[in-house]
Amino acid sequence: GNASINVQIMKAYITYIFLSCSLIFIPGLFANEDRDDSQKSNEVSGPSVTPQPRLEEWWFTRHAENIGKMSKGEFDLLMLGDSITHNFESVGLKVWEKYFEPRKAINLGFGGDRTNHLLWRIEHLPVLKKAPKGAVVLIGTNNICWGSDKPRQAADGVKEIAKKLNTIYPQTEILVLGLLPRRRELTHPHRKQIIELNS
Repeated sequence: GNASINVQIMKAYITYIFLSCSLIFIPGLFANEDRDDSQKSNEVSGPSVTPQPRLEEWWFTRHAENIGKMSKGEFDLLMLGDSITHNFESVGLKVWEKYFEPRKAINLGFGGDRTNHLLWRIEHLPVLKKAPKGAVVLIGTNNICWGSDKPRQAADGVKEIAKKLNTIYPQTEILVLGLLPRRRELTHPHRKQIIELNS
């Protein structure tokens, strides 16, 4: 059932994170710095890099709760993403309590979010007085599967998120995770798009 699939995803995610915990991986973030500014500007424009909130009530309620947590507390690890991260509060709760709570992590995952939504949230969160030790980012699958972005556009959104985090917390190690496979059919277009985004 869906619950067992979600648990498997959580196990894969946690394994992925801890196998990669010493890696700061921001693919192509500073690549091709010699290109002129007009080329860069054209390449990073579009919905995926334009901060935008969602209109659902639960979304703003959850965001307000995160504002409260970050205004009052200290966190060593920011977990940013979509439903895979968000679900650590439900099907992945035991994993969260065992591995993430001891590391003073905060769950900043929102089900259904795309890169533009996460960019907006980052811009509208209080800056922690003490910079976190690390930030883990897993986002972009909804840009492709539920949006109209091409893999390159979604990747630009992910890079913009990493850049924004680096600007706010220059001493924080940022780990950008590649997207996990999606759809059961190996030949499904979404699988090919995710492979392209990760590359």
